[in-house]
Amino acid sequence: MDKPLFMSPQHVETMNRLLDADAGSRAECAKLDRRYWLVYELADRERTVWWSVAFDPQRGVRFSLAPPAPHEPAMRLCGEYRAVVQATQRIKRGEAVDEPVTTHDEAGVLAIITPAFAAAGRAATIATTFPTF
Repeated sequence: MDKPLFMSPQHVETMNRLLDADAGSRAECAKLDRRYWLVYELADRERTVWWSVAFDPQRGVRFSLAPPAPHEPAMRLCGEYRAVVQATQRIKRGEAVDEPVTTHDEAGVLAIITPAFAAAGRAATIATTFPTF
């Protein structure tokens, strides 16, 4: 089976299918008081690339390539698309990188979602290929 392209629709679909079957990440999300988002807002020339992760007490963790609803509490990571993809690729190879994003954390969202995000990472990290620039 071919590896999906990193953060492509196929990658997101596969991760969501794995998360649907994962009791650990659902259990962590069930502890939340409401839905939270981790959002990458990435500039790519004339367009914005969105990578969104919802942490929902009823549904669990879900990845999306769409922006979140504007009223949802979020941790927003803003940066340049190519720099973030290249940094992610280097991190997966075990290399140290400088942070390629600026972080805008509303009301401590990161501390709230960390257990669910860690559980989701254990359940839905798969091998991917990376775009070449």
